[in-house]
Amino acid sequence: STLFPYTTLFRSNLVFREAGDLFEVGNFAEAAARYRHLLTLIPNHPQIMAALGNTEMALGDFNHAILLFQESLAVHRSQPDVWCNMARALRQVGRREEALRSVDNALSLASDIFEAWTCRGNVLWDMGRVDDALEAYDRASVLRPEDARAHFNRGNALQKLLRRNEAIESFLRAVALSPGYGEAHKNLALALAALGRYDDALVAIDRALACGCDGGDVHDARGQILHGLGRFDEAILELSRFVAIDPKSPVAYNNRGVSLHAAGRLEEALTDFDNAIALDPSYGDAIVNRGTLLKDFGLLSDAAATYEQALRVAPGHFEANWNIGLLALMCGDFTAGWSRYEWRWKSKVQAGDYIQTPRPQWRGEDIAGKTILLWWEQGYGDYIQFCRYVPLVAKMGARIILETPPRL
Repeated sequence: STLFPYTTLFRSNLVFREAGDLFEVGNFAEAAARYRHLLTLIPNHPQIMAALGNTEMALGDFNHAILLFQESLAVHRSQPDVWCNMARALRQVGRREEALRSVDNALSLASDIFEAWTCRGNVLWDMGRVDDALEAYDRASVLRPEDARAHFNRGNALQKLLRRNEAIESFLRAVALSPGYGEAHKNLALALAALGRYDDALVAIDRALACGCDGGDVHDARGQILHGLGRFDEAILELSRFVAIDPKSPVAYNNRGVSLHAAGRLEEALTDFDNAIALDPSYGDAIVNRGTLLKDFGLLSDAAATYEQALRVAPGHFEANWNIGLLALMCGDFTAGWSRYEWRWKSKVQAGDYIQTPRPQWRGEDIAGKTILLWWEQGYGDYIQFCRYVPLVAKMGARIILETPPRL
């Protein structure tokens, strides 16, 4: 190894500590200047290159940070923290596969690094591998159970997987550990609202606002919660704050339009849907909502054309297909109507309400000698009305198990 005069090493240690202190207080530019100076005194020093990489990452120059981490690892590969930080930088520039390999290298060197498991979860989340992300977040929460971020990340993954009660538990743990964690309060509110617990959701979203979360997404969430409570006028006011904060957001206009529609303010709702579509012509939800409004105006052919427009920009849009089916049924076209009505299952799957069974759905094939479960899918009126078809199924030779609502 290269030997340096004692005075050079002593001065370098002082400068290295100064740079670290500057980094800790957020003076990243000065810290970077110190680290660069050190590299002129001790070229290719792995710790100094890694420290400069961290500083460049803090300054937002992720590509330069990646190069510095690579140079540091070329000199000394057994640095799990450097592998982890390089993974974070790679993630920032969208190089996800490389990021995953980098963080896995970190964990192969040391399997008990909280930041590495968190980083791995974040990369997997970005890749859409939510189950694997949850596993990583679980490992992070075990390593550092007192860290609110670990429970927050875990809650987000559980919510994405529609495991909402577990998500609520994780968010509650996060806010218990960090009562000022506004994002956790907000996501707790969204999870509660998804279960129809709107009163509890309103308390949670108000806590998010009290913590200083005042972005458009928070006002959007609060507006939708108020909508769920049937307090449409208050929802409109809240969603108007979202529009004021982000007047270029098509979501803001669409969501306010939904509440205006529910409040019976149809002309204003139509204007909002038109604004949303003007900002994003491929916004399928807004186009469908516009079609539903036209249907309520009694303009059935215009509504059908609007749903077809939605399908041109979003061919798999389940509500567009479903609403076309409903219109067909209203017009007496039962063949097309019942076929499109099957799209409702897409909605139920996404909402987590679809009956969970490994058994196949009956598609009209021969069921003689088989057992069939007829389950309660919709409201009491639909249940009672369609029970008259049970004897017809029985005549087909099947053994019937009929699920009945508890109140009936």
